[in-house]
Amino acid sequence: MAHAYYFQNFETGENADQNFIAHFPGFNNIGNAVFQREKAPVNYKDTCAEQDKPFFQKWLITSSQ
Repeated sequence: MAHAYYFQNFETGENADQNFIAHFPGFNNIGNAVFQREKAPVNYKDTCAEQDKPFFQKWLITSSQ
């Protein structure tokens, strides 16, 4: 889901979530730091998807309130 959400907001721009776009750089910096600390696991996409889960879960909870 994380890859599709990124694609929708940054690649197509259709129905873009401006809050997500505004906060993504800060989130990405944290994710990059974690990735570097763990010395580049073999499967980058799976690692990023796992790191994205807490962000999206929090976003879903706050956006539904």
